[in-house]
Amino acid sequence: MKKRHWILALVMAVVLLADMNVAAEEMLGSNRRFRINNPDGIKYEFARDYITSLNYLKENNERFEDVAILAFSEDKEIDRIAALRDDLIRNNLNLRIARNYLSKYLRQADNGLILKASDMFTNFCDRLIDLNNEEKLLLEDLYYTQLKDEMDGFDVDGFTRSQRRIGQARKTTLKELLETTILVSKILISPQENYAGQFDRLGITQEERYKLLYKIDEFEDDRFKGELRPGLTFLEGSVVTLREILEDYDYTALDG
Repeated sequence: MKKRHWILALVMAVVLLADMNVAAEEMLGSNRRFRINNPDGIKYEFARDYITSLNYLKENNERFEDVAILAFSEDKEIDRIAALRDDLIRNNLNLRIARNYLSKYLRQADNGLILKASDMFTNFCDRLIDLNNEEKLLLEDLYYTQLKDEMDGFDVDGFTRSQRRIGQARKTTLKELLETTILVSKILISPQENYAGQFDRLGITQEERYKLLYKIDEFEDDRFKGELRPGLTFLEGSVVTLREILEDYDYTALDG
């Protein structure tokens, strides 16, 4: 299981981390760099807060699924537009909360990988917030144009182009979530080497491991279980990645 996990991590690193900056690549580059940049300590707290942040993203996804149903409802179009706009506002609230869970780790320099993952996640949230704000402005323009019954002069083609551009930018940004999570899964590994020079421990205790597994079980849907595989969203893939390493008992806990 452990060997397969590392092979998968290597493949995903090639595919998904090609754009990660040189500093992060160097931190992961060798056993020595890994020991220097990923010392044990606060790994449980960091992973716990990261999973909590993912839960806020899950809440956003679930709420959007409910709002999307409005597209087929009999509500007035102006009401559907308002619902989409309000959903973006609530999304940004959750993104700011998720961001704040990780931003506090930007002030600690003992673990370079935690610092890097925190920076990646907070930037990810900031980019999504900006895209949501941009889309909210588009929807508000459409909303008030409808309200004033001035749709004859509305630039439908321009609106459609902007929506498509924002949607594509959002997809590109969401990829960064899985990139960050793969780094978080590496952070969980202890830099303590065994007699063969291999990393075969997690940097958390057995009790902390069980607590993290209990917390990740809050993602109940089958989409959040199993192995990393095609067809998953970046959020689903992130949860699967964390669950997989926590359930890999080839990695022992710090206390055995």
